[in-house]
Amino acid sequence: MPKSVVLPFVLSLVLVCAGGAFEMAMSEEPLVADQIVSKDTPTDRPTSSRLIHRRYLRIPTRADSENRTIVISVGDEEVKRLDASLAMTSAESFIEFDVSQWMGAVVKLESLSGADADGAKLFSLVSQSNQQFKDGVESSSASENSVSGDDKAKDETIDKVSFAFDIQPLLSEKCFACHGPDSKNAESDLRLNDRASAIQHEAFVAGDVENSAAIERIISDDEDLLMPPPESHKAPLTQAEVDLLKRWIDEGAQYETHWAFARLQPAAAAPLPSKTGGHDSVVRNPIDTFVHRELAKAGLVPNSDETPHRLIRRLSFDLVGLPPAPEMVKRFVENPTDEVYQEIVDELLASNHYGEHWTLHWLDSVRYADTHGIHFDNRRAIWPYRDWVISAFNDNQPFDQFTIEQIAGDMLPAATTSQKVASGYNRCLPTTNEGGVIDAEVVINNANDQTASTFTVWQGLTVGCAACHDHKFDPISQKEYYQLTAFFRNNEMKAKDGNVSTPPPIMPVPSEAQAAEQRSLEKERDEISASIQPELEQWQADNKGLDAEEIADKLAQAEDSKIQSPVAVFKFLPTADDVKLEDKEAETKLGLFGSTPVINKDQFIRCEGEVPASSGRSFSCGGFVRIASGSIGTVWSKMFADDQVGWDLSLDWRGQAIVRVVADPKEKMRDITTDRKINDGKWHHVFVVMDDKREGGHQLSIYIDGVAQSYRSRSALTLPDSASFATDAKVVFGRRDDRGKGGKVA
Repeated sequence: MPKSVVLPFVLSLVLVCAGGAFEMAMSEEPLVADQIVSKDTPTDRPTSSRLIHRRYLRIPTRADSENRTIVISVGDEEVKRLDASLAMTSAESFIEFDVSQWMGAVVKLESLSGADADGAKLFSLVSQSNQQFKDGVESSSASENSVSGDDKAKDETIDKVSFAFDIQPLLSEKCFACHGPDSKNAESDLRLNDRASAIQHEAFVAGDVENSAAIERIISDDEDLLMPPPESHKAPLTQAEVDLLKRWIDEGAQYETHWAFARLQPAAAAPLPSKTGGHDSVVRNPIDTFVHRELAKAGLVPNSDETPHRLIRRLSFDLVGLPPAPEMVKRFVENPTDEVYQEIVDELLASNHYGEHWTLHWLDSVRYADTHGIHFDNRRAIWPYRDWVISAFNDNQPFDQFTIEQIAGDMLPAATTSQKVASGYNRCLPTTNEGGVIDAEVVINNANDQTASTFTVWQGLTVGCAACHDHKFDPISQKEYYQLTAFFRNNEMKAKDGNVSTPPPIMPVPSEAQAAEQRSLEKERDEISASIQPELEQWQADNKGLDAEEIADKLAQAEDSKIQSPVAVFKFLPTADDVKLEDKEAETKLGLFGSTPVINKDQFIRCEGEVPASSGRSFSCGGFVRIASGSIGTVWSKMFADDQVGWDLSLDWRGQAIVRVVADPKEKMRDITTDRKINDGKWHHVFVVMDDKREGGHQLSIYIDGVAQSYRSRSALTLPDSASFATDAKVVFGRRDDRGKGGKVA
């Protein structure tokens, strides 16, 4: 089976435009001079007006009714004149016209005879519908489709007034400003957007127009009672609008959930005529049934099949956005069968270009960009998110998972790197580093942008209106809006982007090759762990109940022990919050484990956590560093600046690493200097070991990127037996502990 094409377009508006192949039925006969209604025509003739909101206008007829000449006008222009036995009670049949070209306009019906008749009663059975009763059937006179009363009865549900499509837009335009969702502008407790409120206040009495207060106020001659009131500067309802509202009340004044909030229901593929406009109705998939049905209603015929080479060209552009390969075109031209066509479809869907092409539409919706968008508009390293979207399309990822991982992938339990990258959707908003902006204002604007984007993309809903007031048309209150924005203010993103390509928070993303190597190493690690598991479990059983110090003593006393067991371990992963800086945000950059602070002359880190007590004889210390070219000075230390007892790692003027251990400032320090430069702007792993139990060599060693370094030394190879470099100084990055011995600031 071919891979299904999943197109995650949240809001799809399909506009079917039909033109050129047919003319409007109401304009088929040219009007002659004596048919045009004069401006001096008496105004006491029976008339009725209708707001055109459906495609077809239906004039009911009955054989035993009086024959009348009916004039149909739009504005001041007569568009149709006909003779008909107009039905006023029940119709045997009716005449149907396509009035789609006047959609939204008011059409006027006027009888040139029977001046004593009541226009509202005379035209009371005139109706509108979106569907014809008999597709393609024309009467013998002026393409007037005559439809039986039985067919009309079958279509009663189709012709019923819709609240969502007919009434709600009318109330929204005329009434909701004072009696709608926005509680701040409410003139009373009456809420016409809420059926319960409207019924309670008797604005609408279901099935009873006469006792519906809204109708009484709408048609009132008293300006103090008239709705909408003159001071609202809203035009009064037209007669057609009043008639439509009355019909809806008579039908039960039923409210409906707006179509945008209703669950989609599968539409049945209606039976098709065997021919459409004289052509066979060929159905290759269920969508064709809907297309042919609409073509038949419009009086159009389907195009003939396209030539093979052009069909494949269109297919390729549709699926991958690129012209087809010559070989593909040749293959189909030589054998234009459904089987070959399906093979080519499968090939195009399997191509990486398929995901690239359809990703374009999604990235436009989520406002993806490779630059920040404001101020310097510097580049932005967010392309891993773009690649994730491409992979999601190519992998045919289910839309629910596609949604979850973008909105909150980083919050999933045990989130993978891929899921965290997917949440990069939340970083697609435009950002700035302009000096004149107010940070708090930027944070609010960012949250507004993210909220508006999310609901536009996933719900086709403009929630931004509720930032200032309850939404006037959609069920979103101002309170709910700010509850939504709270989701997007619960993050670590800074107000300013720093004009850098990787503004924090950030994370490293391995390449495909690096990811493959990582998976291989993890597999090897798991195999080793599994192989030693029995021995580990036995050791745990043998030492059950012992604390850390007891276990350390036991290991140290073992006859075969040649390695010192650590007394304790101190682990520290610096963040921007650890930087000692006043009145400024700490500068950060992308590190190996996410966002990491920069150490410079203005920024340093003093670890507030207590380092476990040391014997002053041995220690191990290491970490990852990236040092800019030309940098010198202290990298990390556990040493007071004035007392200088302890140890540190620094760089000399050549960029070479120096490790110092000081037990007595009056005596010569123990130090080693490597030949390896590490101020080259690259990440290096540096590890220092001081082992006073080491025999036959230097007690002090340094490893860079896992390799023991050669070194030079200006001191003795070993510490005197009585010497100790124990100190109360904190571990500090970027300098020595400047508080001075005893914790006082030097």
